[in-house]
Amino acid sequence: MSTKQRQVLTIEDSNLADATKKEYGYRLKQFFHDSTIKSYEELIDTPSEELENTLVSYCKFLLTKVSEKTLMTYNLAIKIAKLVTTIV
Repeated sequence: MSTKQRQVLTIEDSNLADATKKEYGYRLKQFFHDSTIKSYEELIDTPSEELENTLVSYCKFLLTKVSEKTLMTYNLAIKIAKLVTTIV
């Protein structure tokens, strides 16, 4: 019987440059603060369709607050966070 363990590799644990980690970490923290998803675990466990809906709502919210260029940084940080999550 095999047991799968989940290992979460955070932005801080990634091979990204320190400045990038800092920027992405800040943007992801803002996402957790302003969205219905509040942690890495919730981000990982959110089904794809629900995550997509949450991101669309969050983008609409951000468009009232920040420039389009800044919005792309927020979205990239969230995508990187999802990508660096692995199942071992």
